[in-house]
Amino acid sequence: QAISGKLVPQLDSEPAVEQIGPAPDLDDVPFALPEKWKWVKLGELLPFGVSAQVSPEQIPIGSWVLGLEDIQSHGSLISKQLTKNKVGSNKNIFKAGNVLYGKMRPYLNKVIIADSDGFCSTEIFVLDVNQASRPLYSFFLSSLLQSPYFVTFATNHSRGQKPRLETKAGQQVFVPLPPLEEQRRIVAKLDELKPLVDQFGEAYDKLSELEADFPRKLKASILQAAMQGKLVPQLDSELAVEQIGPTPDLDEVPFELPEKWKWVALEDLFQFVDYRGKTPIKSASGVRLITSSNVRKGYLDHTRCEYISIDEYQSRQSRGVSHKGDILFTTEAPLGNVALADLDVFSVGQRVITLKSKGLALNECFVWFLLSNYFQTEILKQATGSTVQGIKAARLKKLVLPLPPIEEQRRIVERIEHLFAEVDKMSACKAP
Repeated sequence: QAISGKLVPQLDSEPAVEQIGPAPDLDDVPFALPEKWKWVKLGELLPFGVSAQVSPEQIPIGSWVLGLEDIQSHGSLISKQLTKNKVGSNKNIFKAGNVLYGKMRPYLNKVIIADSDGFCSTEIFVLDVNQASRPLYSFFLSSLLQSPYFVTFATNHSRGQKPRLETKAGQQVFVPLPPLEEQRRIVAKLDELKPLVDQFGEAYDKLSELEADFPRKLKASILQAAMQGKLVPQLDSELAVEQIGPTPDLDEVPFELPEKWKWVALEDLFQFVDYRGKTPIKSASGVRLITSSNVRKGYLDHTRCEYISIDEYQSRQSRGVSHKGDILFTTEAPLGNVALADLDVFSVGQRVITLKSKGLALNECFVWFLLSNYFQTEILKQATGSTVQGIKAARLKKLVLPLPPIEEQRRIVERIEHLFAEVDKMSACKAP
C-alpha cells in the first residue's frame, strides 16, 4: 500500500513528480500509481550500485566496518558492537544518512540507514539520497527496498554461485516515486502503524505455533477423555470390573472413574518380559531385533533393521516370548515410547519391555492409555538418571491405570481411531 499510493491521501498542494528518463510501457508496470507519482528507473534516480571504495590499510583502527550479517530489517541504528580493528579486503565508504542495502541472498530485504560514517562490505550497496536526481527521502527509499515488490524483483534477478542482485538489473528496475512531502507522510504513517504490525506479527506467530501444536493437543485431550470414561457412554448391560490387587488410596488417584471402572497396577494387568542386562549378540541376518530406536509413540519404525541369529533368538526365549500384538514399552533412550508389535517373529533389545496382557486389558486400548499425558507424566516422576532418564521395572509395575470393562475398551479404541483420523484430516487440509 505504501509504495502504490494507497497508504496516505494525495494532497492538491503538492507538485507532481517530473519524469526522469523514459516512461515505462503501461502494460509493463505491476500496478497503477496516483496521478502525481512516476515510474522511474532506479539507476536514473540515483547511482545504484556505484560506491567509493578504500583498501584495508586506508581504514583507521576502530572504524565502523559492517558485514552483511550486520544489516537488519527495519533498522536505522548501527550497534556499537560492530566496531572491528582489522579488515582483510576492500570496503565501501558510507556516510551518516546513507541507505545500506545487502545485495546477496538471504539479505535482500535487509536495510538500515547509517547514523554514523563508516565502511562496509562490498556486498552492501551504499545509496546516497543526496545524489538523487529527484527529491528522495532516505526512509522512503528504505521502505521501498523492503517492499514485497522490490524483494521479489531482487530475488528473481539474483545470479551467481552465491546469488546476489546484479547491479545492472537493479539500475534498470522501475520503481514508484511520490512527491517528497508525500514520502515523508508515508514514512510517518508506517511509523505509526509499526507497533500494530509488530503486535499482529507476534499474534500471528503465536497463532501459527498454536495451529502447529493443535493436532497434538487435541489428540492428548481425546486420550484424557478416554481414560476418564468420557469418550464413550457406559452401558448398563456391561458388567463392572472386579478389583485386582490392592485398591489405591482415593486421595492419591488423579481423577474419578466411572462406577464400573477400577484403578489397577500395571503388574496386575500385564506379564513383563524384560531383557535388561542381557545384551543381544547381533548378526547380519536372522530374526529381527526390535530396539528402542524402532519404537515410536504409537507405531514401530522399521527404517533401521537389526538381527540376531536363530541360536541367539532361541537362547533369549528363557525370559519370555514376545508375540505380534504385544505392547512394547521403551524404558530409556527414549523413555516412554509405546507401540504394538507388528511382526510375527522377533525379539526385543534390553531397553524394551514387552507387556503381555493377562486377559483383562485390551492391548489396542492400553497402548493409548500408556501414551496419555497422565501416564507419561507418572513415568517421568518415577524416572532416574541425570544424563539419560530411565525407569526401573519395579517402579513401572506399581504404576496404576484405569481399567474399563473389556467391551467398553473395544468401543474406546474404535472412537479414538475415528477421532484421530478426523484430526489428521483436518491437519492435512489446513490451508498453507
